[in-house]
Amino acid sequence: MSADMSVRDAYQLKDQHGFSGFPVTQNGEMGAKLVGLVTGRDFDFLSSDEYDTAVSEVLRLQPLRLGRRVTSVTCTDRYYRPVPKPTYPTSS
Repeated sequence: MSADMSVRDAYQLKDQHGFSGFPVTQNGEMGAKLVGLVTGRDFDFLSSDEYDTAVSEVLRLQPLRLGRRVTSVTCTDRYYRPVPKPTYPTSS
């Protein structure tokens, strides 16, 4: 997936392949420089009228942590913590 693809394109890839996350590369081709990773979580708060937005606009550009060798789950836990689910106000 390339960074200039739309969010709509990402949803179509998700439906077509069944994956919720995709690597984003410079030119959208395998073997190209990795720009980041995009997941369904990146689109959770977009409305349907924002689906034409480029993936680069919603991509969280955080440094990727890549291990050099197999590490224990305990070691990786300090880097990857669960993200709490969003809560929405309720009307009474």
